[in-house]
Amino acid sequence: MSAHDFWNDRYAGDTFLYGTEPNGFLVEQHTVLRGPVLSIAEGDAKAHRLAEARGVSIRTECTDLATWTPPAASFGAVVSIFAHLPRAVRARLYPLLEAALAPGGVLVFEAYHARQLAR
Repeated sequence: MSAHDFWNDRYAGDTFLYGTEPNGFLVEQHTVLRGPVLSIAEGDAKAHRLAEARGVSIRTECTDLATWTPPAASFGAVVSIFAHLPRAVRARLYPLLEAALAPGGVLVFEAYHARQLAR
């Protein structure tokens, strides 16, 4: 099964796989966020439905983070919460995400250590 098929299968259906409440760490950081905000690896294609229900406007893009390049100096904040990416993809992408920040922008990042996989 390809990674593309894996994630499509994982997020298929009408329910939200991880619920609809915001990530606790991100909630704690909300005061440092300023727009526009780029949030990578959000996954769930039902995000538009949730945003509409909460009166929020979002734009989504389905892309391969291994080859995608974000626009430079464009975002007040970049959010990466549990974006489980291979090492080579992280090595290429994270410097690009830093470059995507506008002057004074902030990167909000939360991830697991590799030892978490054993749990």
